[in-house]
Amino acid sequence: ALQNWHVSSALFGVGSLTLLTLARYWKPAFPSVLLVVLAAAGLSVWTGFEASGGAVVGQLPEGLPLLTLPGLPSWSVLSALVLPTLVITLVSFLETASSAKVDSDQAGHRWNQNQDLIGQGLGKIASGLSGAFPTSSSFARSALNIFAGAKTGWATLASVIVVLLSLLFFLQRGFSN
Repeated sequence: ALQNWHVSSALFGVGSLTLLTLARYWKPAFPSVLLVVLAAAGLSVWTGFEASGGAVVGQLPEGLPLLTLPGLPSWSVLSALVLPTLVITLVSFLETASSAKVDSDQAGHRWNQNQDLIGQGLGKIASGLSGAFPTSSSFARSALNIFAGAKTGWATLASVIVVLLSLLFFLQRGFSN
């Protein structure tokens, strides 16, 4: 029902979609997503979006996660997690496979599913040992790399470095809402 809508959130969503659609026709190669996200974040702070009931990220943990061995869940928890785990694994595999296949086809290479799945598995193990969310490939990021003209794995490495440096910068500065 319309009375349950948070008007400010709806305006942020519709406004962002409108700007992204217009930017796509105005200048397709322009990093409009980055600009819209930064503008929305600035507008959120300026207007006091959180104070009006808008959901924001909130307090971020400080520093990097510590490596730990997770505890074993009880049988009841483990049995409740089996089906959701299988579904998430299937979706993650399909996203990885489709993303890597498109990327390989675009580059004119044969897709090596074993290497992709080994990389995905190692990423999931590392996330489990550091308390992070499990990882997956990003079809959107792969499409963006292809669109931007990325030809090698250096583009992925560069994006990882930019994200890591940004996180370290913001964590060090203590930026949070």
